[in-house]
Amino acid sequence: MDLFRAYPALATLGLVTCVLVLKMLAVGLATTYHRMRLKRFATAEDLALVPGASTERHDDIERARRAHRNDLENIPPFLWVAFFFALTRPPAAAAAIYFWGFTGARIAHSVFYLASVQPFRTLSYTVGWLALVAMTIHTWIRL
Repeated sequence: MDLFRAYPALATLGLVTCVLVLKMLAVGLATTYHRMRLKRFATAEDLALVPGASTERHDDIERARRAHRNDLENIPPFLWVAFFFALTRPPAAAAAIYFWGFTGARIAHSVFYLASVQPFRTLSYTVGWLALVAMTIHTWIRL
């Protein structure tokens, strides 16, 4: 496609966007999995569907919800900045490092968050955060 020839980093961004969306969907499914397994739901109307269910909170459910919320707070800003970064026609290596580095860090963060593993959860968050900050500065300078 001509757009990808003109802006090669957009193709890489398209790939990481798909990976990140699928990852976010998987983390959302983790919440559903725990709700079904524990028969604990968020609303009263859901209780009518499953005998013996409750609205009582459980740490596994809350942990999955927090991991998902963390994605919702971090991935959209990355996608916006990455889009503008791609439009600056960056070197392919820089785009790959920022895009795949952030994506790998977010995947690791979710795995470590859901498994309650420290300090790796914080380390993976920090790697993603640093990639986003560096790419933001790089974009600002190139615009």
